[in-house]
Amino acid sequence: MVEVKYLSFLTADGVELKASLFKPDARGSKASGGQEISVLINSATGAPRFYYERFASFLAEQGFMVLTYDYRGLFDSSQTPELDAVASMRDWGELDTEAALKFLLDKNPEAKLTFVGHSIGGTLLGLAQSNNLVKAAIAIATPSGHWRHWPFPERLFSYFAYTIFVPLVVAVAGKLPSRYVGTELPKGVALEWARWCKHEDFVVDREGKALHEGFARYIGPYLFYATTDDIFAPPDAVKALAALFKNAKLEFKTIRPAEWQTKGIGHFGFFRKTAPLSFWQELADYLKATR
Repeated sequence: MVEVKYLSFLTADGVELKASLFKPDARGSKASGGQEISVLINSATGAPRFYYERFASFLAEQGFMVLTYDYRGLFDSSQTPELDAVASMRDWGELDTEAALKFLLDKNPEAKLTFVGHSIGGTLLGLAQSNNLVKAAIAIATPSGHWRHWPFPERLFSYFAYTIFVPLVVAVAGKLPSRYVGTELPKGVALEWARWCKHEDFVVDREGKALHEGFARYIGPYLFYATTDDIFAPPDAVKALAALFKNAKLEFKTIRPAEWQTKGIGHFGFFRKTAPLSFWQELADYLKATR
């Protein structure tokens, strides 16, 4: 039986992040050859940690200890309006992802530390200082957002969205309203997202300098998945993001909806209850097997 604890932890700059910890029972606590394994799940931009609860429970049933959490400025980790407004995606990687990795390391130093990132969540691993301690990672629908990686004519929409539409909406509303991405994005997050997507290096600072040093620091296995029907993360965009992890042991897989006997997978289908358990088992087996 899986035990779920609702808790919080602090980032280096003192922000409290709300989290869920999924723990296997004693019979399932050894996941791979007698070795304990912990997993950090990093969410997509507009997805609360509870979206991954079913998948996290599945992993815990396999013997993993799993942590999900909400980034600063979103959902249960929302602070005051003033603090939320200055949150950024860079903070999500350098501070939030880093704190989550350290939480798992402190919780069980002997466990093999692994990682699953969905969408922007997979990117953020490259910004975490401790990413070199991760032994295996999986990215689901994790793209470089630069508009040139989209096929025509979608690239025209992408270019318009990030160069004109998002900055304009934020200038008027002071945030990006939920009707555009499923949840309200704070001002700093939305503007940084637009800035990254306009730049060919994608993850850049305010002056446009690439923030790729941390991506090169990760040297472990990293498996990237894309689907042929994902308008938010087409395969070419996912391959472009994967290339930032230039020292990782990269693998790349493209899935077609017909392989899952469904009409569509899209950007969020990987973690829905309609996803085949055989796919989730494939992810679990990868985390167990890689060294």
